Amino acid sequence: MFLAAIVVASKFLQDRTYSNRTWSKISGLGTQEIDQLERVFLKMIRYDLVVNHAQWMEMDSRTFLATCKILMYHC
Repeated sequence: MFLAAIVVASKFLQDRTYSNRTWSKISGLGTQEIDQLERVFLKMIRYDLVVNHAQWMEMDSRTFLATCKILMYHC
């Protein structure tokens, strides 16, 4: 799913992006697998590619706390 997220994000944010054939070469997966992963990922997120401010802040705070735990700092 990580690859699917990267592929979708790239296509959403970039005017010129890699083709699924190129992603296939980079990842070692077949183009049909890339296509399928992309479709499944989009269905999982209900085709909602925009993150609102509240969602961003929630994820930012979770990421900060997880990073602190990994680095063993007291946060």
